[in-house]
Amino acid sequence: MCIKANQKCEKTETNPPRSYDLISETYAKKNNLSAEDFSLGINSLTLAHFRGQIAGKEGIILARKHNNDWEIVFDGVNGPDKTYSCSDTTDFPVNMTKDCTN
Repeated sequence: MCIKANQKCEKTETNPPRSYDLISETYAKKNNLSAEDFSLGINSLTLAHFRGQIAGKEGIILARKHNNDWEIVFDGVNGPDKTYSCSDTTDFPVNMTKDCTN
């Protein structure tokens, strides 16, 4: 906890990790990667939804918060071979899923 502006702040139990960090951890676990193997770019982030790019790949990642945990909805190249369904993302803001398929 910081009491004065000049004091160093430390991460505590009451300071939860940022959503980006949790999404990165979830992506790493899902794909058996370490944090050094990739980085994610943020296109859009709300309290419960994320859309970003997977650096080094021509792919996107979609994630949602479910029961206070982030889950990966889609990660891959969005194109004719690998697409995600609009029905899987009905709870997402429209601006995050304009390229979904029916």
